[in-house]
Amino acid sequence: MDTLLERTEIETKQKKDTLNKKNLLKGLDVYNLKIIYFRFFVIYYILALFSFYFLYLQSYKNKTKIMIALTILLFPFVIYILEVYLYNLLYYLYVFIFTKPYEGDHDY
Repeated sequence: MDTLLERTEIETKQKKDTLNKKNLLKGLDVYNLKIIYFRFFVIYYILALFSFYFLYLQSYKNKTKIMIALTILLFPFVIYILEVYLYNLLYYLYVFIFTKPYEGDHDY
């Protein structure tokens, strides 16, 4: 009887160890992705600074320059919302055309 109990305890411990390792690796993957996203974000704004310089050299009116600069600055924050909206719209149309059940909002 003790061997069966010990065996189940060992199996339970191995399952917990496996889940802990999996969680650790997933956490590391998420951390690495956050680092990559931050680097892309910095590169984007460095390129935005260069584009502001060239925009400054152009002969547009100041109002036009400000609008273009605001568009460049806000683009990374607005595009995600537009992508999600467009994806949901296309998914809804796909479901409507092919008569599949609509599942509503998805987790992203």
